[in-house]
Amino acid sequence: MPKPRALESIYRYGNPFEISKREERLKWTENLGFEIKRLPKQKASVLLYIGSIYALEPTVRDTIKSVARVLKMANVDFGILEDEIDDGFLALQLGERGLFEAVAERNIKIFNELGIKTLVTPDPHSYNAFKNFYPNVGKIEAEVLHITEYLENLVKEAEITLGELPEEVVTYHDPCNLGRFCGVYEAPRNLLSSIKGIKFREMDASRNFARCCGAGGGMMLANPELMTKITKKRIEDVKSTEASTLITACPWCEYAFKTAAQDTQLRLKIQNVVEFVERSLKVSGNP
Repeated sequence: MPKPRALESIYRYGNPFEISKREERLKWTENLGFEIKRLPKQKASVLLYIGSIYALEPTVRDTIKSVARVLKMANVDFGILEDEIDDGFLALQLGERGLFEAVAERNIKIFNELGIKTLVTPDPHSYNAFKNFYPNVGKIEAEVLHITEYLENLVKEAEITLGELPEEVVTYHDPCNLGRFCGVYEAPRNLLSSIKGIKFREMDASRNFARCCGAGGGMMLANPELMTKITKKRIEDVKSTEASTLITACPWCEYAFKTAAQDTQLRLKIQNVVEFVERSLKVSGNP
């Protein structure tokens, strides 16, 4: 999608993907087997902010289902916005500060009127926006956490117990917006280390030295060919670990890696940290 159309789409539809029907944003909730609270009509202590790509991109949509199921298994009092819109961060990255500020003002007002204690998001781009850029527009009164931080707290507080999975060699890719930009390196790794059976191997280029997946900053929309070239270079780093699964904690990274893996016909599984958490919860006897 050309840059101007992505910006116009955020302005007109509340997402950068030119999807006009608002109900599409809630399509991922179908066939979950349980109902999720819809805010503000209902009340909850935790807001799960989905983000546009998880809600609207089929390639990564299964991950957000895992997130919801994990929160359900952990008995978290959570809900989603019935009329969620984009976080606006892509507009800022593409140079449209005015649009970003308008979106941020709207979101901050909505968040603060909900009466929530915690805002949790699985999208590091949204997390970075809320933590580092929204304060220049206004204050979100709730605590803002990435899903890996929130789940790590649940493990520490013994609210959930992670079980043992079949032996598997994995490696982890640090998303730019979660790692370098927000300093969240340990939470995803601590979750993985809490799951017995996983053999974790670090890539040489990791943490603040991790290469970009290629999808961020509007690249996925503006130049998908260049995105794929960058992604393939990152996948080269994975090969040295001999891991069968590449794990990340970002929908943009998931999309880039899944697209590149299909293109190269690599036998490499791409998964999110939360998907491993869900599997281990089922093993440990959680409902």
